[in-house]
Amino acid sequence: MKKILFFIIIVAFLAVLSLPLLQMKFDFVKEQQLVGVFSSTEQPMWTKDNWFAGNFQATSTSWFEDNFGFRSYLVKTDNQINWTVFNEISSKTNTRLIRGLDNYLYEYAYIDEYSRRPEKKITDLEWEVQMLKRFQDELKKRGIEFLFVISPSKAALYPEYIPASYIFGDRQSLSRSYDIVVDYLDTYGVQYIDGHTIVRNIKDQTDYEVFTKGGTHWNYYAACKVNEQIIGKLEILFGKKMNHVVCDPPIVDTDAYGMDEDLIGLTNIWTDEDVVGSVPHPPLDIQEPNNTFIPNMLFVGDSFSHPLLQVMDNRVYRYRELLYYFKRRITFDNGVYSETTDDILNWERNIGDKDIVILENNESYMHDIGFGFVEYALTILESGMYDDT
Repeated sequence: MKKILFFIIIVAFLAVLSLPLLQMKFDFVKEQQLVGVFSSTEQPMWTKDNWFAGNFQATSTSWFEDNFGFRSYLVKTDNQINWTVFNEISSKTNTRLIRGLDNYLYEYAYIDEYSRRPEKKITDLEWEVQMLKRFQDELKKRGIEFLFVISPSKAALYPEYIPASYIFGDRQSLSRSYDIVVDYLDTYGVQYIDGHTIVRNIKDQTDYEVFTKGGTHWNYYAACKVNEQIIGKLEILFGKKMNHVVCDPPIVDTDAYGMDEDLIGLTNIWTDEDVVGSVPHPPLDIQEPNNTFIPNMLFVGDSFSHPLLQVMDNRVYRYRELLYYFKRRITFDNGVYSETTDDILNWERNIGDKDIVILENNESYMHDIGFGFVEYALTILESGMYDDT
């Protein structure tokens, strides 16, 4: 009887060990979707050269680690154990994630900037604003308006949930780059919308959240409220009425979607119930006055542009272009999106036929406003090479 039991145990043990290999071969259970940074390796082919060079073993091991059966289930289980038992985030991402108080999630880079690290030179920040002013003036000469939009940082809006060990108390008396830049914007007369102040007022004066617990970007309600101010400013600049997107009253529930759950998605855990919180959703109806002006817009910005543009798409305009980090060109044309990395800045197409250029930049990244776009555009504008087109 003992031999039979021992035999059964051995067979069961071997069967369990063989399951990942069987899953790799037959894929009889659908793998879970993982989010984050992954190495992409093809299954290596054995050759005499790579065998004797010692490469075959290393590439085979790397490929197996990324492709063994039930990998996604084991990864999520391991991450869930670390999250629940050890209060840690162990998912592999290209950005460091911090689990804050009351399960608010942050990207470390934003916390670091909120702690005034590294400190930026005031002269460099003033130069960034001077470039914006020159750009605004050059566009104005050609009948094109300009608007600079500052998007808010979660760390700056919700510092109360950042663990104390990540805050450098001795640096809190220093001015942030954001504060310095805003002062210079006023001094030099740059047209701008301060999303930080708008969103902070919502947080301080209402019960609505402006960032979700599990997201790194402003939520759609906050983006909608900033859009209200943008449209109001554009109506003044153009002297014309435009479409308005309705933000209030929002529908409040706990259903986060899209960019409202981008950080919790990166944790790759089984359940996100710990980060469930209040989420306001704007109605996004359109108020169309008579003789509505539909401008032709160029946006330049970072990932915070996406919630803002999703609020505006097909409501404020029918066509727009986004130069995303000045590396990719993303167009929206009557509901159709397209993307390319070719010919990022074509003067006649990207700027010359536009009514306005809107540059969005997060308050945590004021040392490189526009990601090289402003400098590049100024070389074209100030040279006058396209002034006769």
